[in-house]
Amino acid sequence: MKSWLTKVDGIWQLLLTLFVFGIFSLMSSCLRPSYWDITPYRLLGALGMGLCVYGLYLSPLKQGFRICVTMSLFFLLLLVELAEFCCYWATGNEISVEVLCNVNFTNLGMGIILYPWEIVGGMFVWFAMIAAFFFVFRRKPKGAVPKATWLLLLLLGGGLTASCSSLPKLGRLYPNLCRFGKIRNFDLQFYRNCGIKLGNVTREQVVATPGKNLVFIYMESFERTYLDEKLFPGAAPNLQALRQQALNFDCISNAWNANLSFGGMYASFTGSVLTPRHLPAGLNSGINMGFGSRMASFPWILHQAGYRQMFILGPEVEFAGVNVLLEREGFDEMISCGTRGESPRHWGCYDRELFEYAFDKYRQLIAGKQPFHLMLFTIDTHAPNGFVDPESIPFEQGTGQPDLLKAIHKTDYEVSRFIRRLQETPGWENTCVILASDHLAPPNTLTDRLEKSPRRYHLNMVLNSGKTGVVTTPGKTFDIAPTVLELLQVRHNYLFPIGESLLGQPDPRRLAEHEDFKNAIDSYTMMRSDIAISDHPTIAVQTRPLLGISVDGMLLPLFVGNGIQRLPAPNECIWITISPNKKQISHQLITNGADMLASVRQKKSYDIHIVLCHKSELQKTEKTTEKTMWLLGVGQMKNWNWTSGDRPEQLSVNWNNGTSPNWFGRKKHELRQEP
Repeated sequence: MKSWLTKVDGIWQLLLTLFVFGIFSLMSSCLRPSYWDITPYRLLGALGMGLCVYGLYLSPLKQGFRICVTMSLFFLLLLVELAEFCCYWATGNEISVEVLCNVNFTNLGMGIILYPWEIVGGMFVWFAMIAAFFFVFRRKPKGAVPKATWLLLLLLGGGLTASCSSLPKLGRLYPNLCRFGKIRNFDLQFYRNCGIKLGNVTREQVVATPGKNLVFIYMESFERTYLDEKLFPGAAPNLQALRQQALNFDCISNAWNANLSFGGMYASFTGSVLTPRHLPAGLNSGINMGFGSRMASFPWILHQAGYRQMFILGPEVEFAGVNVLLEREGFDEMISCGTRGESPRHWGCYDRELFEYAFDKYRQLIAGKQPFHLMLFTIDTHAPNGFVDPESIPFEQGTGQPDLLKAIHKTDYEVSRFIRRLQETPGWENTCVILASDHLAPPNTLTDRLEKSPRRYHLNMVLNSGKTGVVTTPGKTFDIAPTVLELLQVRHNYLFPIGESLLGQPDPRRLAEHEDFKNAIDSYTMMRSDIAISDHPTIAVQTRPLLGISVDGMLLPLFVGNGIQRLPAPNECIWITISPNKKQISHQLITNGADMLASVRQKKSYDIHIVLCHKSELQKTEKTTEKTMWLLGVGQMKNWNWTSGDRPEQLSVNWNNGTSPNWFGRKKHELRQEP
């Protein structure tokens, strides 16, 4: 009698699982520079996942339950492999805090614009896998399988999966996101050894005097390698010419968690880095405004110095929580050119349109006789293949080349044209212009050429600062903030935690990214946080300029999940939990407010809860009308205070250990819990 292993069903199940996981592991490995080093390791992980699924298939569980368990494990492991492959393919990085900060459903449209055929192909593969799995695994194994056999397969597969696959890496990421552990503080020497400086001035205590006006241009994924004539001949001739007039910082690289736009902006603003604790609920429910809320930034210092600040970009300003960061750091206007785009598939507006619009705003700012900071963000050179402006100038070297090369050439032209117009406008003598990469280019259609460069650095040029030449001092994204302020000749009393001016002799210890550094900057940022509320706080709803809950003047933006900011819909509640001891904020969108309140009142916890509810009831009079009421409450365990109003902006409540009225449609004695 033939063994069960030689039966057709058993062979097909094993081959399918090994093939699927092996293919995704190989594809992920091929994207990495250390391909030959990582491939055997990843293939062992694929073997482990395949054996786990196959072992479950051979188990003596009931048919229906066995299929459900096996399918669930198969899809979970497949989803993990697919997610890691897509993440590394699109960003050049593994799944991290910074990547998660850019992932939500509102950004799905951007993904469709950038990767339309890839998404269609991926969905086809996904459904093909589902069909193949169901077809092959729908039958139970023929013949009895020895218990020791399927248990051995599960144990061996589990061991390989736990040690060699992507799953344990994601498992380690989750507690890093949530950071449920106690706050860690270190001695002064530990911080110094990590290159972190402990200043005693908070953002409220910043004093600054103005210097030159500033035009700061973030250039999307535009690194200095594109100016290499050997790799990209003729791609950026205008920027090459501008280098002769500029002060060039040629050795700036990505900081920790600054490999994407939001992380790069945060690091260059604050002279610090984005940490896992900035994500309050894991998968991008918005930046935690309380974490690091007492730290300043170079825009905040300009704000304190009396600058008028304006931010203009192509996409929506809500992307990845950018609007929350800009509002906190003192920008007066945040403008999206998205509605002015000429192409329905284009994300926002072309760089040509951006600079045309920005030049009009620049003239208005010059006429205002107030020091100003105009910040722009280009988009045409976005991965994977850029956006080609229909009015692109001819580029002979780009014939037959990827569209990204044409986009680089066009952006080079538009940036230099914009700067020439600024130079010809009165007020130039007191205006400093900075061109800066937001981050190094992620994988794109020119990656094969980029990787031929022995060293890749940011493009960072400063025009009209009174200095020219090349600075080769090694730096990272967080060094931009103090360097900018020194070039503008803005005097201030703030000490950036990591970043240092590249015009001096910065501490080289700040460049290391070891675990001690990460723990130290997390601890420092926690010390500069202010999310614990007072004994008698004032809680109010704010709808302008940013939607949120004000707690003693500190704003908590209203997030309903996946980075979306809005008020609750009728009969919905937004439930905000503040954990003072853990310095953490979480948001929930709920419809069962009474059950939630009863559950909270039973818990012995020092967590403080804020609830904003939108009640809607039909009233039967001569005509049936809908009555709307807004409720705002704050409480801890059994002590709650509430207020109500016809409009959310009317709501304000002082927490003074009052009692809870019946706002959730239940009788009071149903919600009351005895000691």
